[in-house]
Amino acid sequence: MEASHSRPIAIAPTPQGAPRDLLPCIATEPTMPYTCVTCTKRKVKCDKSGPPCSTCKRGRHECFYEAPPPRKRKRKPVDDVHQRLERYESLLKQYGIINEAPPKGASSPANRATTFPTPDSSGTDKPSMIDAANVPSTRTGKMLAERGKTRYIDSALWHTLTEQQQNPSDDEGEDVDPNQPFEDIQPSLPTADPLTAAVFSSQTHHINLIDFHPTYDMAMKLWDIFTSHVDPLTKTFHLPTASAMIKQTASSPGSVSKTNECLVFAVYFFAVVAMTEEECLDLTGQPQRILWGRYHDATRQALVNAHLLRTTEKDVLQAYVLFLLAVRSRYDTNTFWVLTGVAIRIGQRLGLHRDGDDFGLKPFDAEMRRRLFWQLLPLEGMAAQMCGGAMVLPYDWNVRQPSNLNDADIHPGMTTLPPDREGATDMILIRIRAEMGKFHAKEKAFQGSWDQLWLKGDYAKLDQLERGVSDLQDKLEINYLRYCDFVIPSHCLAMAMARGTPCVARLRLRLPKAKVQTLTVEESTELCNLCVRVLDYTITARVNPLVRRFNWHMSAYFQWEPVVWILNELRKNSPAIVDPQGVWQKFRTLYEEWPEFISSKRTLYVAVARLMTSTWDARPAHVSLGRDREDPSFIKELRALVRRREASRSGNSVPSTVPPASLDVEIVADVAHAAPSEHASTFDGLFDFSPPDTIDWAFWDQLIKDPNAFQTS
Repeated sequence: MEASHSRPIAIAPTPQGAPRDLLPCIATEPTMPYTCVTCTKRKVKCDKSGPPCSTCKRGRHECFYEAPPPRKRKRKPVDDVHQRLERYESLLKQYGIINEAPPKGASSPANRATTFPTPDSSGTDKPSMIDAANVPSTRTGKMLAERGKTRYIDSALWHTLTEQQQNPSDDEGEDVDPNQPFEDIQPSLPTADPLTAAVFSSQTHHINLIDFHPTYDMAMKLWDIFTSHVDPLTKTFHLPTASAMIKQTASSPGSVSKTNECLVFAVYFFAVVAMTEEECLDLTGQPQRILWGRYHDATRQALVNAHLLRTTEKDVLQAYVLFLLAVRSRYDTNTFWVLTGVAIRIGQRLGLHRDGDDFGLKPFDAEMRRRLFWQLLPLEGMAAQMCGGAMVLPYDWNVRQPSNLNDADIHPGMTTLPPDREGATDMILIRIRAEMGKFHAKEKAFQGSWDQLWLKGDYAKLDQLERGVSDLQDKLEINYLRYCDFVIPSHCLAMAMARGTPCVARLRLRLPKAKVQTLTVEESTELCNLCVRVLDYTITARVNPLVRRFNWHMSAYFQWEPVVWILNELRKNSPAIVDPQGVWQKFRTLYEEWPEFISSKRTLYVAVARLMTSTWDARPAHVSLGRDREDPSFIKELRALVRRREASRSGNSVPSTVPPASLDVEIVADVAHAAPSEHASTFDGLFDFSPPDTIDWAFWDQLIKDPNAFQTS
């Protein structure tokens, strides 16, 4: 018996149906197959326990788990290339993209003419017959909209996909290694969008910009500057809606979305650019250059964070356009042209070149898209002309002009757009610029060859061009200027723009006559009066206290042709200059209001300085701006500028004097090389409406080199 008791007793296995709580509880706490959402967002290590996990438990954070989205299904590999080709062909035939056998007698697609809509002056689609061998056939296109994002599809293959497959997502679905753990995949890293970081920032990863946001009071001050100094010339914002967004962001910058962060930093940066140094110090207490660098870098990084190059959000593009407008006079012209091309391509992806009404977009959204597109037009034109490139806008754009409405007339929930107002509205500067652009496009075929019209004696065409200028002037007066209020800053600028532009147009039309014909005294006097009038409009707009807020815009554009022509007439002591003393007084005001023309070392400024000082030295004895024929201060400063330039060229010390006879020799090459690139503009400028390639710079060179070559009878 004792032996039997000493034998080991076998342990029976646990029955299959035994309850789980009867098992020994010596195993570790169960874990989740993926990390918790809180640790993922905080980018900290998670032990996948709980909830809560140990990390969230220690930090007293809310902890919850959410299953990751399913990975993309891998395609079934097809090894046979011919099998894949047959499959693709069958799909194309199935959806009618290609035909199995074209009908007999059918003309070749290359020999058919295609009708496609082109924008006419009224902004509506007008059919035009175009050779289909040179222009691709028109497709209706398809606009996809989802969660505030849009994407324009104009591909036959994409038309065959379902709505879900055409989803306008920013994430184009980079290939993901199926063996990579989910917690190691960071979709927010800019490695998925490396070109954006390469273009805009030396930083190659997402950066939190919370420390770059200004205080609430400072943000409101910058917003006020933007609305008064910038918005009347851009109008890409609906001010009531944007104001609410700015206030919300300024009060809680930590919760702002990437899209809105782009917008607010673009606003802050543009406000700093639009202020003078004195305004910046009075308003912020900091030098302008400090704030310029701070918000310039913050805006670029915000665009990187928002993945600009693959965005499908209009607001991100809007922030980018504001950024480009703010830096257009600071960036290298070739770089700026490339960056502007990026904006055009993003706009094309958003379908911005197609009017929103054609795709059933909400009236408010369609109108705001028009405003943004009509900012891209002059921006792209200016960038292309500054570097000698070509515009890359799609040929089939049909976007109507923005409506002549105040911001108070529209709102996001509206179902129909009200009719245009009669008279001046918040959009007056945009509308006037659009009218100038239409005139520019209409007469573009003859620009650059106006001297040939004078040479051939084609007075019928010259009269037609003169009537076109008069029609533009009458249209601006009737539709806008008679409604202007002198106490409204934007109206003052509108009057200067609308009345100065026809003068510039007539001046550029009539000046080439001096190349091929001898001008009469009356004709020369008329040209001088036109030049003086343009100079008066420019100076008046600059010195007007109400318009000074727009100096950031006007500083980039200045009409040098009137100045050069007047100086030419002064050097000849021409009777066409009725009041030489008054003209010199205007020149003194010019340099007082544009001090950068003296402080800058740009070749064009130095060239005009030489011409100005040599003409002053050749003036009659009775002309003076001070006592005892003493040189005025601006002439002394111009002489110093010329001496510095001469010293830099020769490598010697600054000479004490420069003989007047030597000043006008080298100006010929200076103007030829400097003028087209440094002061190129389109109808985006104050008065300008034509590109620099329409100006005969050889004519101006000859005029400066030998003023007696163009005599008056």
